[in-house]
Amino acid sequence: MRAKSLESGELAVPKQLIEQMDNPAEQGVPFTRGDYILLLLVTLVVPLIALWTGTALW
Repeated sequence: MRAKSLESGELAVPKQLIEQMDNPAEQGVPFTRGDYILLLLVTLVVPLIALWTGTALW
């Protein structure tokens, strides 16, 4: 059965594991995907925009 599911390209993932992955904060993961996006915006995008607007004024 396991070999058959692997051959067809489907992964046999237990339902409990899927439920755990749905809410990473409950599993002790400190950051969610939204937190990483916000971190990326604050550390890269905002400073680049500030630099670009500063050089555009010169």
